[in-house]
Amino acid sequence: MWNAVDTHTKKSCTSIIHGKYSHEETIATASFATQYVIVKDLKEAQYVCDYILNGGNKEEFLKMFSKAVSKGFDPDTMLDRVGLANQTTMLKGETEQMGKMLEATIMKKCVRWCCVKGRGQSLCCSGLLQKQLDTLHEASAHVRSPVFTSSSAALWL
Repeated sequence: MWNAVDTHTKKSCTSIIHGKYSHEETIATASFATQYVIVKDLKEAQYVCDYILNGGNKEEFLKMFSKAVSKGFDPDTMLDRVGLANQTTMLKGETEQMGKMLEATIMKKCVRWCCVKGRGQSLCCSGLLQKQLDTLHEASAHVRSPVFTSSSAALWL
């Protein structure tokens, strides 16, 4: 998990950490990240996904995650590129669901971006998706816990 967060930091990504913000393992993991948000369950993960896709009330976000974000966290700018890591005491299936939620969110965001930019940009969008898949496979080599087959260190936009 620390390797995953370290990879996120090296790639200028925000780590979304599935864990409990007061748990010693999560605190240790977060210490390896420059930017992070800790989500404890699927409800909080969905909130983050909705914010990534649609934006939202920044003050509400920061209040909700007041003890679970890095210092100076700005959800308007720091959720463009994210990676997922987990506290090993969390349920594997729940982390897998979060990974799928993030993947679907980023795919929707990419499709919206392609539609806004017009048909000529579609190749650029598919190139972004390919780059993410390449990064996903690269990051999976650093993950000790097989949270989901692709990687718990999946890097997204």
